[in-house]
Amino acid sequence: MSVVGIDFGNKFFKIAGLRNGSVETLLFNQSNRKSPGIISFLNKRYVGLDAQNFVRNNLDSSVGNLKQLIYSINNDLKFENIFKDYQKENLLNIDDQEYSIYQIFSTVIKKLLDASIGRTPNDLVISIPSFFTIYEHDIIYQALEIINVTNPMIISEEVAVSLNYGYYKALLKEFENPETVLFINIGSTSTQAFITEFSNDKLKIVRSSGSITIGGDHFDKRIFDMINKKIYQKYNININMNSKYAYTLLKECEKAKQVLSSNLEANLVFDYTPEDILIQEKITLKEFNQLTDSLSIEILSVINSCIENYDLDKLTKVELIGGSMRIPKIKDGIKERLKMEPRYSLNADECVAKGSVLYGALNSCSVKIKDYALENVINSNITLKIGEKIIKITEDNLELPSTKLVKCKINTKLVKPQIEILMNNNLYSIYELEIDELNDSKIEIKLKIDVNRIIRIEKIKIEIEKEIKELKEISFIRLGELDQNLKNLIIENEAKIVEKERLLDECDDLKNSIEEKFYLLSELIVTDPSFQTYLSPDELAKLEVQLLKAEELFSEDTNVDSIIEYRETLESFKYVFSEINFRKITYQKVPIQLDIMEKETGKLEEKIKGLQNEQEIREKMTELEDWLKKKKEIMKDINLFESPPFSETNLKNEYTKLYKNVESLIPQITGNAENL
Repeated sequence: MSVVGIDFGNKFFKIAGLRNGSVETLLFNQSNRKSPGIISFLNKRYVGLDAQNFVRNNLDSSVGNLKQLIYSINNDLKFENIFKDYQKENLLNIDDQEYSIYQIFSTVIKKLLDASIGRTPNDLVISIPSFFTIYEHDIIYQALEIINVTNPMIISEEVAVSLNYGYYKALLKEFENPETVLFINIGSTSTQAFITEFSNDKLKIVRSSGSITIGGDHFDKRIFDMINKKIYQKYNININMNSKYAYTLLKECEKAKQVLSSNLEANLVFDYTPEDILIQEKITLKEFNQLTDSLSIEILSVINSCIENYDLDKLTKVELIGGSMRIPKIKDGIKERLKMEPRYSLNADECVAKGSVLYGALNSCSVKIKDYALENVINSNITLKIGEKIIKITEDNLELPSTKLVKCKINTKLVKPQIEILMNNNLYSIYELEIDELNDSKIEIKLKIDVNRIIRIEKIKIEIEKEIKELKEISFIRLGELDQNLKNLIIENEAKIVEKERLLDECDDLKNSIEEKFYLLSELIVTDPSFQTYLSPDELAKLEVQLLKAEELFSEDTNVDSIIEYRETLESFKYVFSEINFRKITYQKVPIQLDIMEKETGKLEEKIKGLQNEQEIREKMTELEDWLKKKKEIMKDINLFESPPFSETNLKNEYTKLYKNVESLIPQITGNAENL
């Protein structure tokens, strides 16, 4: 599979790939189309479906809402988080082990790929929300370097959704007339609205608006607060005081929200085992609408911001996607505001991942599909600041991708000069020039804004020598980039963790094999007569001691330090099985084989009766007969508790060799006799 796209969602991870020319959703562990957006740290790291089995009892050792976590490192963002709050932290301390955000992200991607395609694809595409800046963008790039993913591509969710909607329609020439679609993506912790114009040659995102403070989780939390209040009034229990049951209730609230999308009421039922109480509550659609009225208004305000001053007559469709797209009040509000029925033609679970694959195929060196132009528009005010000098870069409705060349003269002395990029007067990124000072110099800056609205400086030239009047390219760094020394430490730390996890996996496999053979041996000692027939009393006693020791081993927590003991125990069990099988086969079949050999030897004796005077053939025949006699004597006095002195195979090979030594001489000698 050459191109793979990952929808890196807050709640769930989804993955798709290009196979035989078509884009397909891939399964995790061969069974699930989406994997929970969780990583849990226990004796090793578990991601997605594997983490789901542990997370409820290990919330303090688990990390969720990864997209929001990455964004929070460089931004003032607060969000509801049932997991331990790691916001604003680049280095997370979990159970006395430090993990950088780069390690966490790279671990998630690696394990998702292992669970879906089992390897790293040629072209990997990761989707990001449109509010990600260059900082989050580069965190992803640098994290992927840790697991040796080269040249990954990153795509905004807006472009991915638009591509998934329009590419195949354009391929089939379905856009006879341009089509304009308003997409509304209500995610778990954020909401995006954007307008895309489609034709058979290209798509163009012309409007975009979003909020990072409103999403489906906020609706769940409102239900949670109401139900928790009822529980407190009835039982004097505050569920918030127990994170495990708070997590359980929050999951029930999410289910209730989904039920209320098509029903007038929803039931919430779960066991609160600390008090041995079965909690049963319900919420009506009317109560839900009252609780979440302000949230619905917030989401509608995102939509209003997107369509402000836009000619709504141009809109041909409204498409809803996201986990909370079917909330009745939001649907009704959209319908009333736009005088248009919202549609659900896109598969909300798959559209971002599939669009990411199409983006990868369009930009791949190894795959060729029909070209389809992607354009975007940025309405933000972008400026450069160098010392006190401010340079305006963009105007309204700048079409993307775009490259800007900025030339200016710096009239003041700047020590350790920096260039700041500002978006709507907010700091976007800072670049530091690798020169001591900038003084009365001309400067030329090449700025690139890609279709995903990521802004970066590609090249800087300055006038270094005034006499020559020539602009020369200089080096620069973006502040916030991962330092190479720190990167090396992270890679080294990651290698140690990976090796430890490999050993743990081996230990778990060994323990499982030991447990399997323990129960099998324990049963066979009683039920299989072979154990009593072919094992001596001392061997049986030793085996019973080994079984007791093995039971302790597989009942205890996995310990890497015990790996040699695991290996030795498993090998000892394997030896018992192979030795009994060897003795059983040998002692049952060898006597039969010896009888057959004796008959064959007798036949051979008949063949050489007329050749008694030939010394060589008689010597070979005597050698065969002596060998056979010796083997029969050994078997007559054998102790079944001892390991056989020879195997059935060796016996056959030796006999065949001796037999052929005799047989090979018969034609030659017979010929000589006839001549005489």
